[in-house]
Amino acid sequence: MSLRTLEDEFGDKLIVNWRGYMLRPQQRATSLEKFTGYTASWARPESMPGSPVFAYPWSSAEPPTPWSLPSGIAVKAAARQQRFTDYHLALMKAYFEQHRDPGSRSTLVEVAVELGLDQVRFEADLDDPALEEELQKDFAEARELGITGIPTVVVDGDVLTLPGAQDLDLYRHVINRRLKQAQVEQGRQE
Repeated sequence: MSLRTLEDEFGDKLIVNWRGYMLRPQQRATSLEKFTGYTASWARPESMPGSPVFAYPWSSAEPPTPWSLPSGIAVKAAARQQRFTDYHLALMKAYFEQHRDPGSRSTLVEVAVELGLDQVRFEADLDDPALEEELQKDFAEARELGITGIPTVVVDGDVLTLPGAQDLDLYRHVINRRLKQAQVEQGRQE
């Protein structure tokens, strides 16, 4: 699902604010066999029109690092260089398409370098405890809203849980419904 496509379609009516949500806030080991089996579920999003590439089954000799804290911090480090979206998408490609470990510091730095980020600054930011604090705060806020997985969309404070990868048409429907609701509410206030 490409939020960039939706941002282009809806223009200034849709503002996307990405927030960190750790799927695995604690380290939890997974066997290579179990993880490789899990990647069969990538067939569904990969088959959707306009979807990015999802290579499956997992082909690396090791499963990825069993937690999402490192990648969450890395995305925030990239944001400090105004490259949040580019880095986020590149890291997703590294994981889903190239089977690179998004929890490995070497992968995180390699992706930053590939994007042309300032490596020294990026690595210093990876070590800044303030970024982990921000990520933990985002995670706590999500939990307070009842968010327990991704993707989850929050529209004007309303949590919309759309389980698993969904077609763009579902997002278009949800956005259009909310825009119509906002027009009705605005008409009542006038």
